[in-house]
Amino acid sequence: MDQGPGTIRQHWPIALILAAFLALGIVYDVATPLFEKPDEMWHYPYVKWLGDGQGLPVQDLARTQPLMRQEATQPPLYYVTAALATFWIEDDHWQDLVWLNPFWGYSAPGTVNDNKNRVLHTDRERFPYRGAVLAIRLARLVSVIWGGITVLATYLIGLELFPKWRSFAAGAAALVAFNPQFVFIASAVSNDSAVSALCTLALLMIVKIVNRKSKIENRDWVSLGLVLGLALLAKASALALLPLAVVAIAVAACLQTSEVLESTFAEQISVKSNDLPLEEPSSRPRRSSHSKCHAFLKGCIIVFGIVALIAGWWYTLNWRLHGDPLGVQIHQEIVGPGRPELTLAQLVHELSQMELSFWAAFGWGNVHAHSWMYTALRIAVRLGALGLVIMAIGELRKPKLEKPTRLGLALLLLWGLLVFVALLRWLQWIFAPSGRHLFPAISSIAILLLLGLRQFVPSRLQGKATVLLAGAMFVFASICPVAYIVPAYARPPLLSEAAIEAIPHRLDVNFGGVMKLLGYEQPISNIQYPISNTLKPGDSLTVTLYWQSSAKINRDYAVFVHLLDENDLVLAQRNTFPGLGSFPTTLWQAGDAIADTYTLMLPETTYAPGSAQLEVGLYDFATGERLLVYGTDGEPAGDNVRFGKIEVLPRSETGLPNPVHFNFGGKVALVGYEMDRRKAEPGEAIRLTLYWQGLAKMRDDYTVFVHLLREGDQIWAGADRQPQTPTSTWARGQIVVDEYELVIAPDAPPDVYEVEVGLYLPETGERLNLLDQDGRLIGNRVLLSKVRVE
Repeated sequence: MDQGPGTIRQHWPIALILAAFLALGIVYDVATPLFEKPDEMWHYPYVKWLGDGQGLPVQDLARTQPLMRQEATQPPLYYVTAALATFWIEDDHWQDLVWLNPFWGYSAPGTVNDNKNRVLHTDRERFPYRGAVLAIRLARLVSVIWGGITVLATYLIGLELFPKWRSFAAGAAALVAFNPQFVFIASAVSNDSAVSALCTLALLMIVKIVNRKSKIENRDWVSLGLVLGLALLAKASALALLPLAVVAIAVAACLQTSEVLESTFAEQISVKSNDLPLEEPSSRPRRSSHSKCHAFLKGCIIVFGIVALIAGWWYTLNWRLHGDPLGVQIHQEIVGPGRPELTLAQLVHELSQMELSFWAAFGWGNVHAHSWMYTALRIAVRLGALGLVIMAIGELRKPKLEKPTRLGLALLLLWGLLVFVALLRWLQWIFAPSGRHLFPAISSIAILLLLGLRQFVPSRLQGKATVLLAGAMFVFASICPVAYIVPAYARPPLLSEAAIEAIPHRLDVNFGGVMKLLGYEQPISNIQYPISNTLKPGDSLTVTLYWQSSAKINRDYAVFVHLLDENDLVLAQRNTFPGLGSFPTTLWQAGDAIADTYTLMLPETTYAPGSAQLEVGLYDFATGERLLVYGTDGEPAGDNVRFGKIEVLPRSETGLPNPVHFNFGGKVALVGYEMDRRKAEPGEAIRLTLYWQGLAKMRDDYTVFVHLLREGDQIWAGADRQPQTPTSTWARGQIVVDEYELVIAPDAPPDVYEVEVGLYLPETGERLNLLDQDGRLIGNRVLLSKVRVE
């Protein structure tokens, strides 16, 4: 490509895109608190380790250095570049920044994903940055630079394939640069940005080699081997480049050899007038085959020899020291094994999640954009895929693209498929479905997607449509930090005196002399049932509590919000630090007041009808000890405050008591249940009625197990027997009523118990798996209503 000044001026769009990408990278860096990007809290210790001159980590450090965890097994290239940028910064106390939020990922029944922050953040992270905060921010900027290389290489690939379509090349680069998730990951302390850049550079070199009209020189193979080797030193996922390189070398060898032979034969024709004998046509195939094989072997030897020299030492070292060149074993020890056998339903679900997180799933994948945005992106992806099919059919009927372009696009498609297959294999080893694992192929995805979408636009409007799409993506990427990322981690604003005076339901309850519950507000939480004190199983309840500190607090107190039924059984609950995890009490000043909104989810298995009320309190997270409530007379009045009255009404869509739908193996469903009591004494019996529905004709007679469980799955009452009507006789859709008597053991201790239900095959003891509505495996039992034993 001509690089004269005039030509360079023609490429101003990519300069503008790169500038916008670098600006967005800085914005995403600043907008996201430290360690709120995937695995960042484990990547940075690697950078610090190298910056302190401690040499390369080995896999055993994943066990001995808990703050490095599985990232100690990663190849070192990115971490070396980040360490070179940050080694001069004093950050000896960086571990103090890793103050984990114990309620992140909280999974108790009746909770929602409202604690977005994995880490608790302090004012130490505020600008101006110093010490470890500065080092981490700079390490993020190193990733941004790697991301810029990915954007530029995507543009160059587009130009290599379509030299006359500069708007197309710029549009493809914009799809990469303005993908919010790519910007988010490209501004994280992580090797994902580096491996994406090097894989895209390798793809660029492969496309250039295939498109090469002149003779391929040794330096071309050396350059490709150099980039491939560096990619393998960035992340093991780059190993998927090796089969692509083999295919590319084979294609290049065939093309180059054919061109040389055609050129030679043409020269012989030109000298025919000199009466020189022409080469026999029958000898040309033999010569062609020999030349192709020679060219292929030469390319492989040079490329993979360079790769072995650059990256082979790392994988060989791991093999010799640990017998595991990829570090899979330690990954599995730390983060758990993958799923060796993914069902079709599980695969479809995980692919849906990967597609979502390819575009926008911030934080640790728990901060999302509005759902309509994902819908629009899904439509665009499917239109792009359809457009590619239409284009492929057209090319088969009447080719319009040049042969090198078709080959280049085929290699892009092959690279995307290789990355996808490698990801599926990785999920079998380490189950971590995330769209960022597709970023090594993001240039292929962007180019093919844009090419497919252009099939639906008239030729004269394709340039303008590309600009419009790029602009829309830029707007999307620009609003994400402001609309989603910053609000997810922001502390609640302090209440003014006027706001305190306007609290609708005053309580003024004193907790331990350090905190006051000023009042509450319970807005309408479910538009289907506009009376706010009425709920049905599966509904949500939202309540806002108004807290004010009475003094400077030196301990971290957690809030508990329980929805209790008439038997004091917890129907739904939420435990969290104030501010939904963003404002632990040790950061409060005397007099600070906030409004904190909690959402409780009423489980589908909630027993109805019944009544409920809210129970609220505080407890010391370190000890579990609750703060006492003091009345106006200064006397203790318990360790919680209760208020509100909520009626829990039964759902009536099926006509069965407590309707539910739990699918056991696609064969039978539990569709309802009923209990004669939910409070009993040791030695008494609880009568449980189960309503089953056949989902398919069964050949086997399954046994139903019904257990009364205490904490730790201790069984204190149980009944294992076949239904009164054997399951092999059930017809599809048939409702079967089955009754059980659970006699509580005479020595059962007072406590809250759970009712466990499931089915198993008596010959083998194998339980029927419980499937969700998408057919994914979610267990092999159902927990119904709780029972209090007194």
